[in-house]
Amino acid sequence: MKYQSLTLYRFIQFISRCYCYLTYECHLIGSANLPSDRPFVLASNHRDNRDTWVLGALPLRPMWYLAKHQLWTKEFLWAGYWFFNFMGTLRVERGNVTQELYDQCKTILQWQRQPVALYPEGRRRTGQMIESIKPGAVRIALDSNVPLIPMAIHGTEKVLRSKKFRTPLVVVIGRPVKLDEDATEEENVERLRLAMQEVLDQAIDASQAVKLARSH
Repeated sequence: MKYQSLTLYRFIQFISRCYCYLTYECHLIGSANLPSDRPFVLASNHRDNRDTWVLGALPLRPMWYLAKHQLWTKEFLWAGYWFFNFMGTLRVERGNVTQELYDQCKTILQWQRQPVALYPEGRRRTGQMIESIKPGAVRIALDSNVPLIPMAIHGTEKVLRSKKFRTPLVVVIGRPVKLDEDATEEENVERLRLAMQEVLDQAIDASQAVKLARSH
C-alpha cells in the first residue's frame, strides 16, 4: 500500500496556489459536481506542463496523480524517489500500463478513500478538440465503482505567449459521466470523451467571455 505525505502535499498546494494567483486570473466553474463524501476519478484534458500545478492548486481534498515514468529517471533521481512518491504520484509507462497500476488505483480509491486524477489523452495535446483518449480512466472508475468526473483546463498554455499580467485561466468540472457496465469499453470511453469535450467547450467559452470583459 502506498502512502502520501499530507504535510508535503499541503505545502506544495500552497506554493501552487501562490504561483497560479500571480500568473493567472483563475476561474473555477462546477466545483459542486465533485463528490464530497466519496472518492472519484478526475479525468482532465492536458495542454501544458503547468496543468498539474493548476490541479494541485484547486481547493480540493488531497488527490493521487498518475504521471509519466520519465520523472523517475536518473536525471530526476533525487526527486523521483522522494518528492513524487510522497506527493502521491503513481508511475505510468506509456504503452505499458500494468495490472499493478490498476490495483494501486483501486486500493487508493476503495481503501484509502482518496481521489485519483489523470490525463486520459495520455500526453500533451494542442487545439480545442478532445480527439482520442485512453481507456484507463474508464477501467479504473468501473473497477472501483466510483464516479468518473470530467474536467477541462483552458489557458495554461497561453501564459508564455501573453504580454498581459495574469492571463485568464478557466477550469470547468463537469457532472459525473454515466458509465454503463453492460456497454462495451469503447462505448464508455466515447462517453467520457464527449463529456470532456463538453467541459472543454464550456471552458473556452468562459475564457472568451473573461477576455471580452477585460477589454471593456
